[in-house]
Amino acid sequence: MLHELKNTEEENRLLRKLIHGMEMIYNHFESKNEENHTASSSIQKNSLQVMKQLIAINRIELLLERIVYIQSSGHYSQIFMNAQQKNSMDLRVSINTVAKEFHSDQLLRIHRSYLINPKKVEYAEKKASRNYILWLKDQYSNRIFLPIARSQIEKMMENHSVWFDHS
Repeated sequence: MLHELKNTEEENRLLRKLIHGMEMIYNHFESKNEENHTASSSIQKNSLQVMKQLIAINRIELLLERIVYIQSSGHYSQIFMNAQQKNSMDLRVSINTVAKEFHSDQLLRIHRSYLINPKKVEYAEKKASRNYILWLKDQYSNRIFLPIARSQIEKMMENHSVWFDHS
């Protein structure tokens, strides 16, 4: 167990170093574009955008165990690591991009505006004839609820029926 912990700490350290390096490269390219006062080529712009997305995805991956949910905010994603909405982080990556990068057992789409960490789910509760909310719990046992899109309910009932067994 201690060996596994050391490996995880080492992997996290290396991943943080990689992310830092990517951020430095991105900042270098961005500053060169500003210095030249010229319009960047579309290839440079696309490369910078891809780099930004990779940095954001790597940050999410690093924090995955602590993430309770991710909320869409236009072209940004707001990451919440506790139910009291403190210590949230904004990343310039769309929630659709995030959803494509992670398997549903890591981050699950419950609504067009929300991805949740399935490990943080307590239960689903029926609020009206076709409306459900999902109760989540953070590492401090604080609870929060989020709406489940009607289009997601049937699939969630099939794949996570235990969440809906709550009385």
